[in-house]
Amino acid sequence: IEIAKSSFYPEASVQGSYTRQKETPVSNPDLWTVMVMLDWDIFEWGKTRADVRRASANLEKLNREYSSLKKDVMLDVENRWFTVKEAEKEVEVRKERFSHAEESHKNASLKYKEKLIKTAELLESETYLIQSRNDYYNSIYDLNIAMAELEFSLSSDISKFTKTENIKQTRVEIIKTDKHLAKQDDSIDTTTQKQKEEVEAEKQNQDREDGKTGNATNSRVQAMKQKTLKNPDTVKLYTSPEKHKMFAVQVGAFKSAKIANTIVEKLKVSYPDTYAIRVNNFNKVRIPGIKTKQEGTLILNEIKRKFKLEPLLIISQNIPSINE
Repeated sequence: IEIAKSSFYPEASVQGSYTRQKETPVSNPDLWTVMVMLDWDIFEWGKTRADVRRASANLEKLNREYSSLKKDVMLDVENRWFTVKEAEKEVEVRKERFSHAEESHKNASLKYKEKLIKTAELLESETYLIQSRNDYYNSIYDLNIAMAELEFSLSSDISKFTKTENIKQTRVEIIKTDKHLAKQDDSIDTTTQKQKEEVEAEKQNQDREDGKTGNATNSRVQAMKQKTLKNPDTVKLYTSPEKHKMFAVQVGAFKSAKIANTIVEKLKVSYPDTYAIRVNNFNKVRIPGIKTKQEGTLILNEIKRKFKLEPLLIISQNIPSINE
């Protein structure tokens, strides 16, 4: 703008020269010349005013671009800052989920060692643990990337505004599953699919058993005891302290004594009176001592939910105890 305004003022110049002649008859051999020039173009003042306005407009344009650039940089820094804070919250959430997965897997491992859950459930908890750990580590990487982008936007070091925290490490070891137990669990799952057909046969057998007399029942029990002592592939007989209750839960009827024994062992943790008995080529797993149908219904639902079985609620007045 100042350069454009300078055209309003005149331009002055001074020129000087000095000449000395030798070997000449001239009486004054030295010649001095001084010339002053003043140039003031008043007819181009209109053009000068236009140049001044153009320079002022250009200055205003540069100021607006500078202001817009400052706002863009501030907005970018603010967005990067919010991204960092969001990434920090995500790390905390993933860390809590990782801790929950560790506790869940720890409980699942203890239950698996006690043979209370199947191998599939243990593998599911391990998968959840590994996935939670990977999500936690990925959230830390996202936080580091967000902080690097913030530092780039600020064009300065942000280490003095940050603090360092230790990364959470896995404290729960992934246990190796027992192949023998895994095969046993698979056999139980396969048997569960066949139970519906066996349940129908069991209902018919139960109706026939309830219609027999007490003497016939006692004789059948004695015959079963003798058969159990002779048959090596029989189930373990567990005594029940409570006799002749109104109802009992029949968990299932299995042809395999090994499977019946496994289910008995698992049920005895929650129901100590659980026993197995062999009737008509079936190994029947029963829970005695149920006084009301409401109590039996609750037990049925719990067994269905925990063990994926199809139990029955039966009348136990005519069902003898193993001790008889």
